[in-house]
Amino acid sequence: ALLVVDVAQLFEAGQTSHFTIHGSDLLPNPRLVGIPAAAQTLRPGSIPERLDFDITVPAGTPIGHYPLRVQTTHGVSRPLPIAVDGLPQVTDSAVDAQHPHALPVAISGEVPSGKPVQAFVTGKKGQRIIIDVECRRLGGTISPVLELKNARRTPLAIQWSQAELQGDARIITELPADGVYSVELHDLAF
Repeated sequence: ALLVVDVAQLFEAGQTSHFTIHGSDLLPNPRLVGIPAAAQTLRPGSIPERLDFDITVPAGTPIGHYPLRVQTTHGVSRPLPIAVDGLPQVTDSAVDAQHPHALPVAISGEVPSGKPVQAFVTGKKGQRIIIDVECRRLGGTISPVLELKNARRTPLAIQWSQAELQGDARIITELPADGVYSVELHDLAF
């Protein structure tokens, strides 16, 4: 039985992204279907339990969620939603305020059990920002809590799971000053 788990990737239209798929019976001859791809390359070192792919989503691909499946000689996996957008993508968050990301940016990764994930971004006074967590909409199971803090770690906004976002969280706010801001995400269960 073909099973695919742990895919949580955002793709930027017109760019090549690397991502890993975990599961079983993923070899031989894996091919990704259901997502628009100008090119897909299986990286050397992939094994039946883990595939490493580079995928190029064509420029002009409509923004949205797509049902990614892996097809092999064993069959086709169940679909997993994958997001395509037009934002610059990073796969790891800045670990300190000395290395903040410039806005706009989309950060993808995992939320370790019981630990918050933190990223830092630079912003300008009066800048309107939207911080949107796509976890539940991409098949994740956490109950997200999202928090925006200023450089002194003072909370400026907090948001929990929202029904209209299928259980994800979103903050829409205007920044009060120029500076570095932290965005923190954790699971309500922890």
